[in-house]
Amino acid sequence: MHSVFRIREIKPINKDNRLWQVDLSLTSDTDPELQTLTECLRNETFPTESGWYRLGALLITMGQFDNAYQIYEMLLKQTHDDWEKANIYHQLGRVQDYKGEYAESIRFNEKALEIKQKTLPPDDYNLAVTYNNIGLVYEKMSEYSKALSFGEKALEIKQKILPPNHPALANSYNNIGLVYEKMGEYSKALSFQEKALAIKQKCFPPNHPELAITYNNLSRVYTNMADYSKALLFCERALHIGQSSLPPNHPDLQKYQKDIESLRKKI
Repeated sequence: MHSVFRIREIKPINKDNRLWQVDLSLTSDTDPELQTLTECLRNETFPTESGWYRLGALLITMGQFDNAYQIYEMLLKQTHDDWEKANIYHQLGRVQDYKGEYAESIRFNEKALEIKQKTLPPDDYNLAVTYNNIGLVYEKMSEYSKALSFGEKALEIKQKILPPNHPALANSYNNIGLVYEKMGEYSKALSFQEKALAIKQKCFPPNHPELAITYNNLSRVYTNMADYSKALLFCERALHIGQSSLPPNHPDLQKYQKDIESLRKKI
């Protein structure tokens, strides 16, 4: 039996946080596009891990950041392994980034980076991941020179060790494009976002949330360039994907709908 459930609530049921109650609700599993997306997300959320680690990563994807934070905080208290700590710090950094707690996100990511720099060669992919995440947070803090520096470090490693159509390269192109957008260099921003989109269209199913992210990024760049018709087109694509792949209360859906309303008023 391969039933699909929504996670409604996660809460501890004893004082030492060793037992947790997870409340689930049954959903339909007959949609073939949902099955394709589910398999893709399953492979992305800690494919070599299981249990709480995989659940935490999935909760981040679903936008349930407080539940994810609780899980990783619990795991951090239980481990004495440095590599596990680095991975947990990485995920806590992601959670705090999504919640807008940027200083905390930098702190967690720097803890992860410190461990990785001591144990990994300088061109290891795991270092690129952390450089990338730190760059993303600095972009949101409006520290664009730092954001670009960390983003380029991540991209340099990825270009050395990954094939040219790897989705991780698309991630870096997305993020560097965001920095150029914030710096007002819209032509460069558009170029990087288009590179990201070309890779993602080859790597992901058509209803994958990663495509929605890049469509939304393109929409925003076109908005800044006052090309509102193209901006609306890409934002509607982002919303369409989000409605088929994200929980109905996911914050990205609200953002896409608000942006569409704003763009329609400008056309």
